[in-house]
Amino acid sequence: MLLKMPLRAALLTLCLLPCMESKALAEDRSTVLVFDASGSMWAQLPEGRSRIEVARDVLGDYLRSRDASRPLGVVAYGHNRKSDCSDIEVIAPVGHQDGRSLSARLSTLNPKGKTPLADSLKLAASLIPKTAEEADIVLVTDGLETCGLDPCAVAASLAREGIPIRAHVVGFGLTEGEIRQISCIAGNTGGLVLTPQSGKELAEALVRTTEPVTRKAEAPGKAAINLTIAADGAGRPQQVSFRGVHKETGRSVELGVLDFSKAQALPVELDEGTWLLTADAGAQGNGEEDVLITAGDNRTVYIPFQGLMPSVVMTPRGPYLAGAQAAFPYEITSEGLAVGGADFVLSLLPAGTGDLNQAITWSMQDGSKGARVGQLNLPQEPGTYGVAFHRYGEADLAKALQSFEFAVSTEPRIELAAPDVVEPGAPISVLIGGGPGVSDRVEVWKDGALYSWDQSRYVRDLFDNAYGPANPVTAPAEAGDYELVYLVDGRDGAAAIAARMPLTVKQGAGSYQEGAAPASNATRTATALPIPQAGDTDPTHGPDQALSNDQIGYSCDGPYPCPFTDPVTGLAFALPVGWYTDKPSLGRTLAGSANGTPVITFYSPQEVPDTYVLNPSQWLDSNGPCQDVKAGRFCRFDTGTLAPEQEIAMISKSLTHIPGLMKGTSGAGAAVSSEGAATAPDLPAALRGQADVLAASDPAAADAMKAISDIMQKAAESGGEVSPADLIHALTQGKGLPGLGTSLAATGAKLLPPMTPCETEAPCPFEVQMPKLSGVVPSGWRISQPAMTGDGKVRAWFTAADPAGNMKKLGLNEEGGEGCVNTAAGPLCEHSPYISTEEVSLIAGSLTR
Repeated sequence: MLLKMPLRAALLTLCLLPCMESKALAEDRSTVLVFDASGSMWAQLPEGRSRIEVARDVLGDYLRSRDASRPLGVVAYGHNRKSDCSDIEVIAPVGHQDGRSLSARLSTLNPKGKTPLADSLKLAASLIPKTAEEADIVLVTDGLETCGLDPCAVAASLAREGIPIRAHVVGFGLTEGEIRQISCIAGNTGGLVLTPQSGKELAEALVRTTEPVTRKAEAPGKAAINLTIAADGAGRPQQVSFRGVHKETGRSVELGVLDFSKAQALPVELDEGTWLLTADAGAQGNGEEDVLITAGDNRTVYIPFQGLMPSVVMTPRGPYLAGAQAAFPYEITSEGLAVGGADFVLSLLPAGTGDLNQAITWSMQDGSKGARVGQLNLPQEPGTYGVAFHRYGEADLAKALQSFEFAVSTEPRIELAAPDVVEPGAPISVLIGGGPGVSDRVEVWKDGALYSWDQSRYVRDLFDNAYGPANPVTAPAEAGDYELVYLVDGRDGAAAIAARMPLTVKQGAGSYQEGAAPASNATRTATALPIPQAGDTDPTHGPDQALSNDQIGYSCDGPYPCPFTDPVTGLAFALPVGWYTDKPSLGRTLAGSANGTPVITFYSPQEVPDTYVLNPSQWLDSNGPCQDVKAGRFCRFDTGTLAPEQEIAMISKSLTHIPGLMKGTSGAGAAVSSEGAATAPDLPAALRGQADVLAASDPAAADAMKAISDIMQKAAESGGEVSPADLIHALTQGKGLPGLGTSLAATGAKLLPPMTPCETEAPCPFEVQMPKLSGVVPSGWRISQPAMTGDGKVRAWFTAADPAGNMKKLGLNEEGGEGCVNTAAGPLCEHSPYISTEEVSLIAGSLTR
């Protein structure tokens, strides 16, 4: 008998069994979403909104539209407290969720804290029901672990659980390097790694990692696999070839070439069984791994890849002088995958540590082929220390490319090895034993004094370095008996002499051979004396500077140029931000008595400072150019670095010798303000008196003196502060520094020196003369000292830190990076997350050469 029933009932009956099966399958699979609500989520995306704003919207849409029959749990971290690694909360236990209410709860999360990835993964895994047959943990993060644990180890333990747990990484706005560090989470569990950079891509990533796999192999018995590499610290090649050998049958298959500029993984289909999968980039590196493939698999497989590191030669040296600015010569004889100016680090380590993160100080090093002289400031405390040349981001000393331990002593021995006899005018082959200082000098003396500045060299110049081949000391042109002397930087008189040996200059002595070792019997030794420690806070070069703290007379920390007066010498001058000086003194006659001429040396903030000396004695034309200023002779010592001309002009135009300032002082013990303001009580009067003296010979200088006098007199009477803009405008009369005086007077803006942060709310302009580069940086940003590439481009780093302490880094014409923007000076690329569109646009749009 044929029974009729309504169509709706028939369809319901037909659907009943498969619908029940579908629900059962959904119950067997659980998903836990781990959501990043750390402080870095306030960083801006290219679409103009913060990551947290975009994530809230995307998650809201996703939760409202997803299949509510599929169990879901949500964990969030970093939204309750700052700097608290335990700030992890279960927002929703695994179960059926109401999308609207859960979305409303997530929209209230306010990012502020740390990034505890490892503990968040553990908590997420604990939420998975014991009845689940498989599970997915989806880790949405915009940063790396910041609580000292190992999320990769946690992922490996999840892979050993009784049920398949896939941990997927959704790296929201992460760089390639950061993804490389946490891809192990997915690699250890068979999960996916996705790198969304926008809200649209984040939405797609959530669907891919939380919904059932829809991509299937076309042929039965096969698996759909995405092949990529898990690169090590050496870096990632541009292309890699994959091949596979099916171990049961011995069949070998060329699987294809992955070009990382076009895709992040290579899709392939593989038969089930065990495969030996190989990733090959030729001389740039390779890797292989045995992988068990099951029919129906759909996952990403990461092949461990060992990339090419450079070959580095760094000869052990020591002992070094306590507190010295030590030289560590090295040579990269062949390049690896990474060749950028910040890809490698020279680190000073405590003795016995294997952890590179314990570095006492450090300096960034170039990875390109060639010789360099690394430098590090050594501690004052004698003892044993270590030095290591390693990849940036590496933590294991065992993986350093070169390392050795050395002694630091208050009385180390410096040895000179050189020929006893040399030709007139010939280069002298000198070998230095012990631990040399970067700014120590080797000189030729006669009758107990330097023969000529032409016979004096910085130790760093005796080695091949970034500026060119070694520049050896040359013998005098006149035959005779001399001495070869090693002088320790920062000491005077006999205390500076660390080693000396006799040297005879005569015809017929033989020719100089570069690199030839001199006779050992020519060596003499002497003891060096301690030098105070130095320090500087530039993040691109560790805490190093040219003078030690107790050698510095004046320094300007900003945010505006600083006016100074010295009561010992009567000098008055303006110092650009970041510049510093030695302690001013009065020159002396050959007989040793003071001649009343002020002497001071100015140092720019660059790594190798541009150096200017006021009223030097026995200056040679070969040392560098000089000019006459109001206070005497102003000479530039040619160090290979050139500071911006506006800064040099600011010093030279403001330098004035005012003897009236010396009245009533008590010599070296006179007080000097640490705030950058004049302290002599008779300063306005002294300035007016000096103006009267200068009125006839230099009317412009007289006008400047009167203007400064009026400014300071008004400030003294009102109890107010001297306006830096007014002061600099007075010193330059609104001209002489191209547009600077006028703009300062109008806005208080200043030109930002390299390696100095912009500390005003408004953006800061900068201009570098050598190599030529100008532009603007946002508040909180700084620019490194630019350098020239071999093809004539200007390289520079722009760095800052966000309120959560995350480093932001942009590279101009530097290798690697993402999100590159073309500028008038070349491509500007992001080398870290957390950078807003506005910041990139401001820097990129302002760069000119």
